[in-house]
Amino acid sequence: MLNQDGILKLKLYTWPALEEISVNSPDVGVTSFYDQVVFSPDGQNILFTHSSGENVSNIYCLDLAKNSLEIVSDNQLLIGHEDLVEPSLERYESFDGLSVPYLLALCT
Repeated sequence: MLNQDGILKLKLYTWPALEEISVNSPDVGVTSFYDQVVFSPDGQNILFTHSSGENVSNIYCLDLAKNSLEIVSDNQLLIGHEDLVEPSLERYESFDGLSVPYLLALCT
């Protein structure tokens, strides 16, 4: 997992050469690979959860052989999508000059 400005991205590598394998992953949001990742017995599929400002957490299946991503659960919102907002990535300049990323969600 790579945390890039607060957005978690899946990175896969071959072994033992450690060459990166390009894979599809969901858009901006929170992907949980730490305690909820499951590999299929043959190692060709990865199951994980993902959510974003406009979407509730669902289970995704990444087929490594086809490099295809599919939502395999159907969690529904109890409120309308129009009541949700996707946060924007902003940056804050700290006292020591470090640029700190944060996600800002402005409700209307």
